[in-house]
Amino acid sequence: MKIKKKSIEEYIQQGVLLERQGKFQEAVINYSKAIIIRPDHTKAYFNRGNALFRLRKPDEAIADYSKALKINPNYAEAYNNLGFVLENQGNLKKAIYHYSEALRINPNYQNAKNNLSRAQKLLKIKTQENQ
Repeated sequence: MKIKKKSIEEYIQQGVLLERQGKFQEAVINYSKAIIIRPDHTKAYFNRGNALFRLRKPDEAIADYSKALKINPNYAEAYNNLGFVLENQGNLKKAIYHYSEALRINPNYQNAKNNLSRAQKLLKIKTQENQ
């Protein structure tokens, strides 16, 4: 009996379904299998980064978003999500840079606009508190 292997897209679709169910570790496993099959698949790295962030593994999420951007430097969503993780770590200047890069690629990207505005306000408050 021959066992049919899943395709990259099947692993990614399964990962998305698992994420929607809150099964982030299982989603990571599926995205990892897609990456094994095709190590240059930006969406697999991006999605795995999202699941890792939800698992409170920010450094691993940063690595995956960075890998997605290395493969596709014009991936606005990866810049935005990388900025969000960095902002959550308190690294506002780097977050602002990444949000700005997302907007350079897609000037109409509303999430990046909102995130950039919030991070700039937080940095201004932080700077005023330190004076």
